[in-house]
Amino acid sequence: MARSTYRFREHTLTPDTDNPTLHTMECQACGQASSDSTDPRDGTRWAADHFKANPGHPTYQEHIERSYRFEPGAWQ
Repeated sequence: MARSTYRFREHTLTPDTDNPTLHTMECQACGQASSDSTDPRDGTRWAADHFKANPGHPTYQEHIERSYRFEPGAWQ
């Protein structure tokens, strides 16, 4: 029977720059949300417009979607 040897490899979790970071702003009162955008200011503008049209909707939540990947490093 053959003997096996195993080695471990370090990995580092880093942002995946091949995929854009997306920002979405969501109204906590009604659940409506802005479109996904790579520019976070788009969601802020949407929230300001939504609040002007709906003064009873004062709270918002920003959702940020960022892709990550493990990059292989040195063998142990």
